[in-house]
Amino acid sequence: MYRSQVAFPKQMKRPLRGLRLAAMVAVSAALPATAEPPKFEPSQDASALLEAAREHREVFHEDFPGCRGDLLIHVDGEVHRGSMLFKPPITLEVQLDDKELRKEVKRTIKSMLSHRMASDDSSRQKKPVAFGPEDHHPLGRKILIGDKYSSSYRIHDNQILEVDRQMDEKRLLISVLDTEKTTTGRYLSRHFFVTVFDRASGSVETASAYTDAYQKLGNSYFPKGKTRTLQIDWLNVQLLQGEE
Repeated sequence: MYRSQVAFPKQMKRPLRGLRLAAMVAVSAALPATAEPPKFEPSQDASALLEAAREHREVFHEDFPGCRGDLLIHVDGEVHRGSMLFKPPITLEVQLDDKELRKEVKRTIKSMLSHRMASDDSSRQKKPVAFGPEDHHPLGRKILIGDKYSSSYRIHDNQILEVDRQMDEKRLLISVLDTEKTTTGRYLSRHFFVTVFDRASGSVETASAYTDAYQKLGNSYFPKGKTRTLQIDWLNVQLLQGEE
């Protein structure tokens, strides 16, 4: 069985760390989130932990001017060629002959680049932050954010390894399975798992695994590619004999 929706070139292969593998269990056992935003007393310690994790996130350097480049898109066994132009903070142009594919690719690239932008300090300082219950989760301590999405993060080793948000009728859960450290000592996500739940029932609507790769452009790390692919091959399948 083979499934691919948008695949950028060159999937990177690297063994997942044992800690990150626990995220798969956490995703499959996740419960539906409540519709009411959390109510809590803000904690300076929780806020400091979150800020430290944000400081360890690799983002575009302040001198990054933007870039242009060619695109090679693999979809359902077909190859599509195009181009892109990006100017921080929000200008993104994507050229592809296939109109629907262009929308999908642009949405994917926009998401990739937005996560490489530095956070808006003024807006995040207004949101209360607190610790969730201490549950000794393998992805780290839960941090509650008092925003409109009732967001929560899990932080381990100065890395945000889980993001949980409620968006309209959906719940979005992102679990980071593997990261890489850059020359600056900050982190980039490499492998992560995204699950979308129906908030009312808690049922899983979609589940996708992603791999990101990066390249150095000037003083910044720019995405080199993104792969979202499921491929299962059954080879030499045989019936069991007797009491095997």
